[in-house]
Amino acid sequence: GDFDGLLDGLIDEKTLLAFADKFHFPLSKRLVDAEIAQIPQTKGLNGEFSEQSYRAFLAQQRLTDPEVRQILAGGLLER
Repeated sequence: GDFDGLLDGLIDEKTLLAFADKFHFPLSKRLVDAEIAQIPQTKGLNGEFSEQSYRAFLAQQRLTDPEVRQILAGGLLER
């Protein structure tokens, strides 16, 4: 029952990314990096972004860095 919703979401995300690319609406790496730094699981004990925490988050979520960046880029474009 979830298949249609998941498929629609993926199509919407890919459509937004294609639209942004076609009309030269780039999302800077810096903007996506800032979004990654806002994820609570990417913060170290001092409350700042930690590469080690980010890697642990990726492993826990079974995602790669490019996948996370694509997800966040889609969210930024939606906003």
